[in-house]
Amino acid sequence: MLYGPARSPLPQERRIAIFCTLHLLRQGQVEDTFALAEILAGDDHLMLASTTGGMLREAGKTDRARLLDYLDRNAATAPRVLLRAAIEHLEPEQRRHYLAFGR
Repeated sequence: MLYGPARSPLPQERRIAIFCTLHLLRQGQVEDTFALAEILAGDDHLMLASTTGGMLREAGKTDRARLLDYLDRNAATAPRVLLRAAIEHLEPEQRRHYLAFGR
């Protein structure tokens, strides 16, 4: 149900898709958040990128290794607002490392 809206031409629908994973994150399920974040990785719509970064940050609380893997693969091309939100809870050294890749 989330993957169709994540591919919508409407940014509001894409944003709703990633935001709806918050319910799953609160149950410790990170799979859909990371899968949708892959779909939305290059989307630079400001509110969507911010929401995606926030959901990644929350997913990272449960699975830090998976967040770091996502960042390793996408930091160079991710919108800056997504990157800043996603790294908010990382150590300062890690934040500097990923921000160095930001566009």
